Formats: sequence, structure tokens, C-alpha cells
Amino acid sequence: MSVFSQVKVGPFRPKCPPYEVCEKTGRASFRWRKRGQAFDLDVDICVLPVWSFGVPRTTRIEYGGAVYHVLNRGNYRQDIFAVAGSAEAFERTLFDCCSRFGWRLFAYVLMSNHYHCCFKMQDADLVAGMQWLQSTFANRFNRFVRDRGHVFQGRYKALLVEEGPSVLRVVNYIHLNPVRAGLQTVETLKQYSYSSFPKYFLKSVRHVSIQGIGWLRPGI
Repeated sequence: MSVFSQVKVGPFRPKCPPYEVCEKTGRASFRWRKRGQAFDLDVDICVLPVWSFGVPRTTRIEYGGAVYHVLNRGNYRQDIFAVAGSAEAFERTLFDCCSRFGWRLFAYVLMSNHYHCCFKMQDADLVAGMQWLQSTFANRFNRFVRDRGHVFQGRYKALLVEEGPSVLRVVNYIHLNPVRAGLQTVETLKQYSYSSFPKYFLKSVRHVSIQGIGWLRPGI
């Protein structure tokens, strides 16, 4: 909630931020129109309720060698990966991103309206990498649909994962998404193309970015 969202005089409430804020006096100037008439209002910022201040975003934890479980949804929960060619485009963009930033991709899955991926960073570049990944895919997706605007819903979630057995649990969770959604069974999970799971059984075509740990690779 904006610090200025609670400003109200009688039945009137400004619908936009102040056009002027004086740092010395702590006064904000608002202007809005009602029935063709312009209204001006000066308000002391210090008298606005403290609870009306917006909560700042949590700072991302970034360090070299960190493992993350990252996920995000389509804007308004739209089925972005149901659009022809969009899933393949995201896979290529994800692989390009991992190659560009030196990420080790342990697992990923694309569902109709969201994605999951788990990777290990070489350097502290989560924010830069995710910005490149999502903005690059958004540009490619908008070319598919001949549109513009946001593709993903808000800020992506990045969950820090402790190395060891916790990574295996996250990888299993990611790979089993199609099973939980009723799209595949455990026995037919290899048939779900838009996932890293079947690619672990096709070593000859595995992308260089998909680098499972020893206990993730079949036959090791």
C-alpha cells in the first residue's frame, strides 16, 4: 500500500502520487480533478499513518555456489506454455541463460502456466541471470503472439536449497509436477517432453547445461 494511498479529504481521494514533495518541510502536494474543477492539497507526510507505508521487497540472497529452486507463473495465470512454440522457446532460453551465466541446471519442468527449475550458480548473479532469462523469453513470446506487455506474474520466487539430499527432494518435486497434475503417471513420466527428466536418459542429446550430480544421473 502506498504511503499516499490513505490521503483523503471529505469524499475526495487522489488517484495518483503527489506531483511535488518537499524534503525540508515534509509536505506533499497533490492535484486532482473533480467534475472539471482542479483541486490542490498539501499534506504533511509525517502525519500519515505509519502502517500505510509499503513493505519493501525482500533482498535476494546471492553467493557463488548457491543452489536455488526458482518458479514463476504466467501473468494472470495464463497458459503461456500452451501457445505453440513457447515451451521450446523457453527451453532454449533457459539453456542459453545457463551457458551465459555458468549455471549448472539440475532439473526443470514446464507446465501450462508456470515453470520450475533448480540450478547451482557459479557466481553471485541470480538477479542478473533471472532478469535476462525472463526478459529474453518475454520478448520471444510476445513475437509469437504478436503482443506486448508482461508475460510472467509478478516477481519470481527463488528458494535457497541446502546442498545434499535437499537437492534431490527438490529435483523429485520438480520432475513429478506432471504426475501431480494428472498429465502423466510415474511409469510414463519419460514421455513428458518439457522436462529435464527424460533428458537424463538420453545422454547423447543432453544439453551441456544439464549437469546432474552423480546420484541424479541414471546408471551412476
